[in-house]
Amino acid sequence: MPFAAVTSLVCVLFFSLLLLSLEAGARAQQNISGSFFNCPQLTEASSPAESVHRLKPSDIKVVGALGNSLTAGYAMQATLENYGNVTEYRGLSWSAGGDSSLEYVTTLPNLVKQYNPDLIGFSVNTTTALDPSNIENPSTGFNLAISGARASNILFEAVAMVAKMKADQRVNFEEDWKLVTLLVGGNDLCQLPCIDSPMGYPDAWVGNTKETLDYLQEELPKTLVNLVQVFDIAILKGAANNPYGPVCKSFYSTLCPCGPYGSIAMNNSTILDHTSEVARQYQASLVELINSGQYNTGNDFTVVLQPFFTDISLPIGPSGYTDLSTLAVDCFHFSPSGGRVAAVNLWNNMFQDVGEKAEAYDYDPTILCPTDEEPYIRTSLAVQVVASLVTYSVAVGLGMLVAL
Repeated sequence: MPFAAVTSLVCVLFFSLLLLSLEAGARAQQNISGSFFNCPQLTEASSPAESVHRLKPSDIKVVGALGNSLTAGYAMQATLENYGNVTEYRGLSWSAGGDSSLEYVTTLPNLVKQYNPDLIGFSVNTTTALDPSNIENPSTGFNLAISGARASNILFEAVAMVAKMKADQRVNFEEDWKLVTLLVGGNDLCQLPCIDSPMGYPDAWVGNTKETLDYLQEELPKTLVNLVQVFDIAILKGAANNPYGPVCKSFYSTLCPCGPYGSIAMNNSTILDHTSEVARQYQASLVELINSGQYNTGNDFTVVLQPFFTDISLPIGPSGYTDLSTLAVDCFHFSPSGGRVAAVNLWNNMFQDVGEKAEAYDYDPTILCPTDEEPYIRTSLAVQVVASLVTYSVAVGLGMLVAL
């Protein structure tokens, strides 16, 4: 064999072994997905909620989710060898999965189950992406997220979710409190016509989101919707700062054409700046939609914007390289440990007052504990409800003093 050919073969073998080694190391980190739960039980947990603005975690009976591949759990435990199987690890989904227990798998439902072990609606096991049978698949639960979905697809998911809840005999549709989490927008940003495109796209996407929220407000009683803020896909640029970076770039080429290293944007700073500007407009429009107050017209339904994705960047590890352990093998979707981080950030946002919710993504979050003094999931009207109760109590107390 010619020397040049031998040298080339050695280089290929070395690079392959390096990738396998890097992937194995990443897998070890990605498996750190469980959490210890040290929060005290709430003494008033048995008192049922009469308002969505005084909703405790123990009041939640049903969970559901809408969105794209991030919510479907796409590729969370995939390897380079089996990535082509297009598996969705729905049981590990950060916002909707219910596999195992919190000790091993940190998800929003597994956190809620610490207060209500009879929770229903979470997804389990795996599904195959874009399989039409996923809608009726028992493993899907009420996690109707579809891999590849854009904002224009979410209403379809919502209609399917509501129909599935109505058909489930375990659900008291009119009386059970429901928690639905919605995240969409990443695919819209990744696929928008990012060269010489008009800036009206965010308005259309927010219009799609509004249409879905309007439908849920009309059709889904006793519901709190977590609307998770979209993140700027420009953060993916940081993945190149890692020996595994060339693999990340190869995935980005097709997964996110308008993002860093995408087949359209490549590394063109003008295009990337444009995509980031669209993302900021998208974020601002979602804030404006929720601040309008149109989803706070009663005690039966509300939408809360959870903003923890607003300010996010990929972390740098001790070696100086970008830490990719929270990402799947494609450097795009969550790994199990990444799902844990997202779930805890969401949970913590839920118990932070509106206007004071963390907007910076925390890669080492500590689970925030609701207390007997403040047991409620925060909504924009929760403070007003508490204030009115305090005023009423003071008024009653003064009335009793006057009577005496």
